Amino acid sequence: MMLFFGKNLKKGLDRYVRNEYEKEERHDYSAESLSRLKDLLASPAGFTAEAGQTAETEGGFSMKKTRTGLRVAAVVCALVVVLSATAYAVPAVREYLNMAFLKKDGGIGRLTEVPEGWIGVYTAEDLDRVRDAPTGWYILMNDIVFTEADFAPGGRFEGGFVPIGSGSGGFAGIFNGNGHVIRGLKIDGDYPCVGLFADVRFTLNEDGVRLTEDRKQMIRGAVIKNLGLEDSTIRTTSEGREYEHTVYAGGIAGYAEVVAGCYTKNVTVTVTGGGDRLIALGGIAGETLYVDSCWSDAKLTLSGDVIPETCRIGGITGSAIYCVTSYFDGSFDCGDRTVFPVAGCDYHQPMCLSEGAMDEILRRLDGRTENDPAPFTVTRDEKTNGIIAIDDDLGSPKAKMFWVYFAVLPWQSSENNAENYVVPSSAGDVIFDLDPTLPYFSEYMRVQNLLDSVYTSEELEDFCERYGIRLGAKYLYDLRGNAECSFEGFDFVSIWVMKEKPELRIFQ
Repeated sequence: MMLFFGKNLKKGLDRYVRNEYEKEERHDYSAESLSRLKDLLASPAGFTAEAGQTAETEGGFSMKKTRTGLRVAAVVCALVVVLSATAYAVPAVREYLNMAFLKKDGGIGRLTEVPEGWIGVYTAEDLDRVRDAPTGWYILMNDIVFTEADFAPGGRFEGGFVPIGSGSGGFAGIFNGNGHVIRGLKIDGDYPCVGLFADVRFTLNEDGVRLTEDRKQMIRGAVIKNLGLEDSTIRTTSEGREYEHTVYAGGIAGYAEVVAGCYTKNVTVTVTGGGDRLIALGGIAGETLYVDSCWSDAKLTLSGDVIPETCRIGGITGSAIYCVTSYFDGSFDCGDRTVFPVAGCDYHQPMCLSEGAMDEILRRLDGRTENDPAPFTVTRDEKTNGIIAIDDDLGSPKAKMFWVYFAVLPWQSSENNAENYVVPSSAGDVIFDLDPTLPYFSEYMRVQNLLDSVYTSEELEDFCERYGIRLGAKYLYDLRGNAECSFEGFDFVSIWVMKEKPELRIFQ
């Protein structure tokens, strides 16, 4: 992929960097975005960018979040939809509702042989070794059962299993549970990210370290899928900790970019907190980008001197950008803290955009109508996979900032990203990725604020529907005391099977 910048655009960017005009909008920029603009100015006319390798509901809520220091202000909106008590309908949005790989996995079922390029996991020791190569692609080939002796003095995992990725920059690969279950897990310690996996994300999060080149070849987001966790206990404490800003706790992961087709059964997740730290707690994960087709009956407990306003607690996840077709049938023991019955969807930054979606956003940010020239053009080329040319007169600082976060660095997606995370408007579309090396909270919130400046919440929802962008909460169900749920939106053909309540087909 190649990007070209005209002389007028370069001149305009250079004036802005030198702060000769537009001072009133300078608050829209950060040191990160200004650095990227300077990199753009210093770059040659074109550079090669490698493609990647490879409703709301009964119980669902949506929340928009802003932060100043440790303060969190949340506006919680309950969206209403009438759900049938008996029909298991497949909605019109099916083509982008669920991850393409999830539907495929459900149709294929468990794999009996390790696919080429993957690493088979057969034992508890194999599972523990996943941390040694955190960018690998792993597949679980049978159930794993831990015993009390494993965690006793002298046991294989004395004192408790250490979350995979804890203290090492996280797990950035793919873990396919392959329809198998891990039972009897015990984790008990002082972990800022706690679950079977600690931190499952595309970027390193310690000391702002960026990805190395070999890790840039991953598909968008680290993925945990098709995994069950049963009869397990997970505990962590943040009391007395001075260096951590947030504690993430969940059954499958503390923090995860993508969790799909997973469940936790008879699992307890406990956080003992203190002070004004942010606490993200969920039965599947404390915080996620995408959750697709998961369920949990976990018991979630939060104790200690924790400020209620800094807690995000949800039956499936405390916080997510996108959470669909999932349900919670567990319990909360969290005092007077507000809980989301299934999920708190409190971000709205799209991770991937098609050409049409990017065109519309840049037009709005730049004040262009449909009759004005396109903000960028794409010319296909077999050698470079395409040439992206930015309009020479792209003038708005907001448009420039949005562009550098999505398109200046070589993060154009692979076909996997197009298939799983956004539906292109036409075959062969370029897919623009939000650069996953961005500083997570500060810069992601700037992207969200840019969208808020040109879209109302209703307009943004319509925009996502039109372009197949995964954003928000849809078809979530709270089963506690409510057995007559319709489960509208659940895919009972490829992903789920209906028994007393829905179960994931791949585990059958």
